[in-house]
Amino acid sequence: MKAGSSHDMHSRPDYTRDELVQGFDRLLKSGQDADMIVVCGGAKLKCHSAIICPRSEFFLKEYLKNPRESSIKTIELREDSLPIVRRLIRYFYVLDYDDIPGPDMPKGYPPVKFNARMFAVAVKLDISGLQKIAASKFEDCCIRLAGPCRDALRALGDLADIAGMIYTSNPQTYKELKKSVATTVGSHLANDHRLLETPDVKEMCLQSSDLAYDVMIEGIKAATGKVS
Repeated sequence: MKAGSSHDMHSRPDYTRDELVQGFDRLLKSGQDADMIVVCGGAKLKCHSAIICPRSEFFLKEYLKNPRESSIKTIELREDSLPIVRRLIRYFYVLDYDDIPGPDMPKGYPPVKFNARMFAVAVKLDISGLQKIAASKFEDCCIRLAGPCRDALRALGDLADIAGMIYTSNPQTYKELKKSVATTVGSHLANDHRLLETPDVKEMCLQSSDLAYDVMIEGIKAATGKVS
């Protein structure tokens, strides 16, 4: 195999990716040569159009709405929360985001809910890579919530706040999230059918007949030991 071939390059540790991400992280933190400001919740977040606009049709369109003579373009995200937007911007630079509750998040805000909201914003702003990461993080949260050592009532309460939003959104786009919700709720109901009478489970099932059906199927699978 000749040096420099595609096989040779792919077999090496990804040092260059780490170097690139670290450099972009420093660039974001310094705000050096920023030519775009994202305004959200009273904060002005400095960023770079060359990094963000090629990866989101939404940001590209909003960027182009600014007057050509403006050296700094401004994009406003009025409907989204600042913690979400901060991490969304960071994703563009480091290809990941932190879903651990921080001082800028509401107290008691669970990661499962945060990742569902991040996924929704990624869909709205047309950021495909972020959709995949948020869906993966959401699934990881649901797996932890479904564990036998978890407080079932708390797990169901965390999911009740977002299940309706997930099940009333685009069916195909939210397919993975729906599966995670139904599997988690179904596993808890299989362990204790009395949870069917809890307000959170009733609320979830009344919000969507599809959710009620999926939970029933996943609960039966969990109770009988069948895996989909």
